[in-house]
Amino acid sequence: MDTLRTAKNLAVSLRKMGRYEEAYELTKDASDRFERNYGANHPEALACRLNLACDLSARQEKEAAFTLARKVLMAYQDTMGARHPFTLAAASNIATYLRGRGFAQDALALADRTASALSEVLGSGHPFTLACAVNKANCLHDDGQLSAAEDLLRETVERLRKTLGEQHPDTLICEGNLAVIMHAQGRADDAGLLQRQVITVMEPVLGPEHPGIDAVAGWRLYNRDLEVQPT
Repeated sequence: MDTLRTAKNLAVSLRKMGRYEEAYELTKDASDRFERNYGANHPEALACRLNLACDLSARQEKEAAFTLARKVLMAYQDTMGARHPFTLAAASNIATYLRGRGFAQDALALADRTASALSEVLGSGHPFTLACAVNKANCLHDDGQLSAAEDLLRETVERLRKTLGEQHPDTLICEGNLAVIMHAQGRADDAGLLQRQVITVMEPVLGPEHPGIDAVAGWRLYNRDLEVQPT
């Protein structure tokens, strides 16, 4: 069990470094082993399959990611309930996959419901709640609600600074997305200044090859996948 957990966690680190193929292969192997050894609905097996959906999404296989994450969501609903944090984490990820498939309004509706539920269940300052807020802001952007997206990101980045610190990856990703939203509104000078500031901090913290840096440099929004850790 511990060996598989280590492999699962290593795969998450590889994905966050942008090494998507290595992450996928490692997660797929761990997922198959968890399911074979402990059963499909074991908490570790479900968590690993949720990570596998994240890997598929990173490889731009959004439909496959959506299908797999939806199966995990249904399993969590059956075993843990609709408002369990793991269920809500899966829902937050699914909203990003809907967004990636072009279903902006459906993605926004799911992200909005999930963000509200996470705030009620875990609190407004919990990392899961804040990550979901980042995803919701991305959905607002895609729905054309740029001012609402900016307001939400500004509120979220302040909470992230207080909760996780100014140099935490989630804080930096949120700030990078804020620069993208500002750029989309035609505020090129302010957006460019923030973009440069964020990248300057991101590079030594995350490494120059981190996909979040590539996203903000290319004026693209970056989703925040959630991983669950069964105890």
